[in-house]
Amino acid sequence: MAFATYVTDVQLAGTLAQGYGFEVTDAGVGAATYNVGSNGAAFGVANNSVVAVSQLLQIADNRSWNGTLWDADHTGTLSGTETAWRNMAYTVFNAINNAGGL
Repeated sequence: MAFATYVTDVQLAGTLAQGYGFEVTDAGVGAATYNVGSNGAAFGVANNSVVAVSQLLQIADNRSWNGTLWDADHTGTLSGTETAWRNMAYTVFNAINNAGGL
């Protein structure tokens, strides 16, 4: 999804990706929004929040780097909550990938 966020934004990657089937626009897929449904906890937002795809990527990146999404207690082992958040993030990103046309 991060790749698509880049190549679909004409300001970032030009129009080269059109030849590979990507829909390139002025804002790209990163500006598209998505309703996280019941998976808000993975992103620290309320359930059913509508969030820009680029913001979802940024939140997931920030949470993985500072440990709050993947290993909040820094033990090297995921707790049940951390595993649930990771699965929620996967659900959202998978749904966005499968939706296409954003």
